[in-house]
Formats: sequence, structure tokens, C-alpha cells
Amino acid sequence: DGRLKNDVLFCFDLELSLDFVPRPVDGEVDSFELLSLDIVIDLILQGKFKPNVVLVIVDFLFRHGVLEPELSSYLELISALRQGDCR
Repeated sequence: DGRLKNDVLFCFDLELSLDFVPRPVDGEVDSFELLSLDIVIDLILQGKFKPNVVLVIVDFLFRHGVLEPELSSYLELISALRQGDCR
């Protein structure tokens, strides 16, 4: 609807065993899918994720070295993700 929402998103990585199968039980999502990084990037570029979800994915890509400092907009992107006050 074009409105901006000023939120703080706290992101955590949770390591799971390879045989773990998540089940949607809280009504927030219908299902889960395991996707390759290439597919996730394609879906982002197609606008298939909500903006707040894209922020979490981009944060993950920074923290895991997929987006590297050699990227021309690296500093601009990472500082935009880290702006704000979490008090």
C-alpha cells in the first residue's frame, strides 16, 4: 500500500539437523520450502518476497559472506541495514 513501517528486525541463525522438517503450526505461514541460493535470488528479483523478508535474506547474505566488500554498493547497503536505534 506504499506506506513505510519503521521496525527493528532481530535476526538469528538456527542450525538444524539435516533430517529436520519444519511444520507450520502458528498460522503465520502455509508451508516451508528448502530453496537454493540461486532460486532465492531469482525470487527476490521477481518481487516474490515481502520487503521485510528481503531485508532478512540480505542480512543473512552479508553475515555469511555471500555479499562481499568488493560489491560496489556494499558499504551503502550494509549501513542502510544497520541504521536506527534499537533502544
